[in-house]
Amino acid sequence: MKVSEILLEMESEHHPRPGYALDDKQVLRYMKQMTPEVIHNLLHEKENFVFRGTTDHLGAVFRKSSVGKRPRRSANTSNEFTVLTSQALPSWKKYPRRDQSFVCTTSREYAQDYGKIFHVLPLGDPDFGVCPNIDIWNSFKTDYYIAGENAAPHINLSIQLLNQFAKQKVNLFAEFNTMSGDDALKLLGDINDAILSGKITADIIDEEYKVMKNYFVKAQQDFLKRIVKDTLKNKDIIKTYDELLDPETNGFQLMKFPDVIKSASKNVEVWFKGEALFVQERYLGELRKIIKELQNEGK
Repeated sequence: MKVSEILLEMESEHHPRPGYALDDKQVLRYMKQMTPEVIHNLLHEKENFVFRGTTDHLGAVFRKSSVGKRPRRSANTSNEFTVLTSQALPSWKKYPRRDQSFVCTTSREYAQDYGKIFHVLPLGDPDFGVCPNIDIWNSFKTDYYIAGENAAPHINLSIQLLNQFAKQKVNLFAEFNTMSGDDALKLLGDINDAILSGKITADIIDEEYKVMKNYFVKAQQDFLKRIVKDTLKNKDIIKTYDELLDPETNGFQLMKFPDVIKSASKNVEVWFKGEALFVQERYLGELRKIIKELQNEGK
């Protein structure tokens, strides 16, 4: 059974997706959009790939763009961190916008935790953001702010709590919100004004947290106070978060596909913006066969 037959069969069994089934001509067209390094990785590599796991009901092979009608939101949390790194912080401008990217991994085992494994083959030659760790939430150096703590999980909550302090409507257990980029930038401006005007101070933060004794809350308390202190020094809360989350000082790298593959043995999170071919792992051999046939035919 050829890849094209498998794809058509898969599409008829599940929800039809016009234009997603690939025939030999489409495979040839996509081959021409792949760099030689991507094709070589597909045909010859045995271990190091870019993966994505998903529980979505998708066909064996499909093509997709990372840039949709709406920006991608953070999964399983609120959206402040994604907005900061995608739209607000100067140090992240040369990196692919995470709210317009595919977030992937070089770890087959980690991808499997999220569902069916797909091999991700970029079309074109995009830049990849590469984390120093298996997950971006574990990728930031923390001693500067919280000894022994990972700062990243505190980012979203810090913005929400400082916003509540700024509005003088303090509810420490408010539900996590989701926000657009414009809303987040306006909110940060309001927080900045509140800190510089003295509406939010370290003493106010201490007072609100006085009755809360567990370690996580103490860490969050210290984190908020450091944000306030550094914002007073910088006169700009964007600069404060930019210094904390700077990708270079935290060990992030910008790479092309061949270097991503070389670093794949480290098991890291990667992301890129653009189009890609997604191949369900159990159909990878069939796709290799059809590409080799096309190459042998000189196409």
